Amino acid sequence: MRLFLSAIEFRSDAEDMLDEMDRRNINMLWNLMSYFYIRRKPKGFAERVRDSSELIMVDSGAHSFQKGVHVDWESYTHEYARFIREFDRPNVVGYFEMDVDNIIEYDNVKRLREILRYESGVPEKIIPVWHKNRGIDEYKAMCREMSGHVAAVTGFRNEDIRDEQYAMFLKYAWSQGTRIHCLGMARM
Repeated sequence: MRLFLSAIEFRSDAEDMLDEMDRRNINMLWNLMSYFYIRRKPKGFAERVRDSSELIMVDSGAHSFQKGVHVDWESYTHEYARFIREFDRPNVVGYFEMDVDNIIEYDNVKRLREILRYESGVPEKIIPVWHKNRGIDEYKAMCREMSGHVAAVTGFRNEDIRDEQYAMFLKYAWSQGTRIHCLGMARM
């Protein structure tokens, strides 16, 4: 199991921290950044984090959208796909889809997912995120489709899956050859 630490892009001293790590020749292990926030950082910031991390994952920003932030979904998705195309390297595990089902409905999420897959240049790295509103059959279909790749489930406040249910979800995913990332699983 790997624990991807998030929110480096929120640190006010992140650039200084990266400079100090460079001076000491220290690399980070596993990071997760949000595209919604790194797109506002100085040019080169995200690349520095990527290049000094063993592995990295990039979230679409969907978590921020749950808090009331609004964007033009289609334009934002095209922008995110362009970023992915330019940013991708072998140490990037994947890029989470625009999982905003509760805002724009699942059919629209699937349409945005296809934009990401088509325009990003790395369709196998676009990570679908299962939410309980999609149903168990959709979870199973996602695991079959993503065999050999990464899919995700959410762990925020036991909303979609209760802690005691994770073993069942993981067992099924692994039986299909799918690796699972549990978003928001590490919490106080």
